Amino acid sequence: VARPVLNDVLRSLAQQDWTVAGITEPFAFKLELQEFPASEPPGATAIVMSEPATRPMADAVVAQLRAMPEILWAGTFADVPRSELQLFDRDHGVEYFSSPGQFQQVNSAGNRELCNLIMEWFASARPQTVLDLYSGSGNFSLAMAKAGAHVTGVESNTRSVATGNHNLTHNSITGSRYVHRDSERFIKAEVERGNSYDLVVADPARQGMYGCVPWLNKMAPRDIFYVSCEPTTLARDLGDLGKYYALKEIHVFDFFPTTYHIETAIWLRRKPTVAIRAM
Repeated sequence: VARPVLNDVLRSLAQQDWTVAGITEPFAFKLELQEFPASEPPGATAIVMSEPATRPMADAVVAQLRAMPEILWAGTFADVPRSELQLFDRDHGVEYFSSPGQFQQVNSAGNRELCNLIMEWFASARPQTVLDLYSGSGNFSLAMAKAGAHVTGVESNTRSVATGNHNLTHNSITGSRYVHRDSERFIKAEVERGNSYDLVVADPARQGMYGCVPWLNKMAPRDIFYVSCEPTTLARDLGDLGKYYALKEIHVFDFFPTTYHIETAIWLRRKPTVAIRAM
């Protein structure tokens, strides 16, 4: 595993005498570890997932994890809703909180490079209004809001929305918000109301944002920053966006070395309108 703190946790687990913890026979469970790079010293959260019949053994694993100095929080999947926010990162003048189970890029060093690139593009584009689709809790747009843009973040996960708004309040940012909506339905409603934005940021899941593309073309923001973890759906979406947008920049990030997965960041700019005059 790439990050030292995660290696330390896995090494400690391998060295445990599990009979002392009351585990006398093998059982299957999944372990989700998430590094929180801003913690001092560096730490991680851990979620143990198993079948209901093995819950007592899962609780024993959780107890062992909680005793490790590297672990900031540990629990089963059922404990996640009661978990507390933890400081996840500091960058671009903001403190960014998250909690166990919320989606974050697992390659924290790579994510910082990606965020730095997005903020370089933002400084060059100089938008006043930003629509952040599939926003999570503000991985990209929180820094934009801190820099003075009016941000509307759209996210379907309620806990991520609550965290995004906590991040705004904690960093004394006003004039921005994160809302609990489906991104496709939200942008459709905005277009129908006649609303537009200078910049749209989108970081969808692997299925891409095909349902949003027609409404993006109708909304006609000057710039689109599209971050994708799936090249095939990215190519599909660019096929339709390319009718109205030109590729300005593209960068590729190797978030998962030794795998075929890549993260791609695209900057699209609206093509100039060509007037057709009848002769």
